[in-house]
Amino acid sequence: MLNFLKRKKLFDQLLFDANYYRTQVETELAQKSDKALRKHFIAEGLAAGKAGSPIFNAAYYIENNEDVKVVMGNDYHTAIDHFLKHGIFENRRTSPHFNVNYYCNANKDLLKNIGRDYLALYHHYMQHGRYENRTCNPDATPDSFMIELTNQCNLRCITCPREYKFGHEMDVGQMDYDKLRHLLDNIMPLAKSINLTGLGETFLYKKLPEISEAILNYPKEIKTFLSTNAQTPNCLHMFEQIRDKVNLVQISIDGVGETYQKVRNKASFSTLTANVKKMAEMAAGTKTSLMFNVVAFPINYQTLPDIVRFAKDVGVGHVHINSRNLTTIPEVDINEYEFYRTAEFKSFVHAAEEIAQKLGVGFSIYDNNGFCELVYNHFYITWDGFLVPCCAKPFPKELHFGNVFDESLTACIRSYQTSLFRSDWDNNNTPSFCRRCHVLH
Repeated sequence: MLNFLKRKKLFDQLLFDANYYRTQVETELAQKSDKALRKHFIAEGLAAGKAGSPIFNAAYYIENNEDVKVVMGNDYHTAIDHFLKHGIFENRRTSPHFNVNYYCNANKDLLKNIGRDYLALYHHYMQHGRYENRTCNPDATPDSFMIELTNQCNLRCITCPREYKFGHEMDVGQMDYDKLRHLLDNIMPLAKSINLTGLGETFLYKKLPEISEAILNYPKEIKTFLSTNAQTPNCLHMFEQIRDKVNLVQISIDGVGETYQKVRNKASFSTLTANVKKMAEMAAGTKTSLMFNVVAFPINYQTLPDIVRFAKDVGVGHVHINSRNLTTIPEVDINEYEFYRTAEFKSFVHAAEEIAQKLGVGFSIYDNNGFCELVYNHFYITWDGFLVPCCAKPFPKELHFGNVFDESLTACIRSYQTSLFRSDWDNNNTPSFCRRCHVLH
């Protein structure tokens, strides 16, 4: 008897599902009984590298667990035995379609109720999660992209990474329009959402209306977002051309009155007020919504209630609060994150939220839970074509996964560098690149 069949119940619960196996074999075989399929899998399918379950593929298990490969070579039957004896209780890479640690992290109710009981998590997915379409696959192709049309900006905000070490060292420019159109041809079949935003001011990109139109006319719905500081001379003219083509325009605002101007150097609060009022009027009755995006930190947190009132006055429907991300600002002491846990800061957030409820303004705040989904389902492409991990630290001189102008988008997403970066997260190891990020603090 094969050793793993001594654990027949566990094998049948987790590693063999007849309906799943039917999707892996030819039509004639798929029409046979569950019992016949199980027999075929054990006798032939397993040795041929087929999987009997979405959570385990013996060939993948051997290739992605070096200690197993050293001992077992390509013995797929012994690999199943190892998994049922040991791997099932450990954080192992078991399938290209399922990662138990990611399944736990990406589903907060499971993290809370089951924790890192890996055996229970495997059972949960097979019994419930797969039928609920739960997020489970860190190796899936991303469906959310951020495209940095430019990293040039008209302001000098003290909350922006451009004004610190990494920003001073970065190359500056705008994305070539022809390359951008080719890039969109590759992204749009994959994308559910595209954010036309980067470190720069989006309204400085003159071809923005044409890009918005191209995404709008693609034969499937793609949510489109962008950010602006609403301070460029062409602000209203540009907004008039893109309204009703994008779903959400995020307007950066880090205070009101003098505080706003202190944080956002070269900006005018009166200009912001006039432009946003007009933008709200132009957006009325269209698909385009407006949102204020606030980076709260020790200089401006006391203005949070005032920002909500201002949103109501100028016709902006939602206010979102972020903490300042220090991963790209090494000059600032990481202990600043302690500020966000103080009763003082929380009291102003609470006051702002209460005012929002009374005024009918949407209100949300960052949720830094220690797990980052961006490394799995979201990529940032810089103006010069580099695929970088996320929008928090979009500096290719620090880390990138390839250049989409030199090789295919898919090749960059599937690159060895991408796999290494994700594997750290899979194993609960924070990459050094991420260690100062506010998600972790």
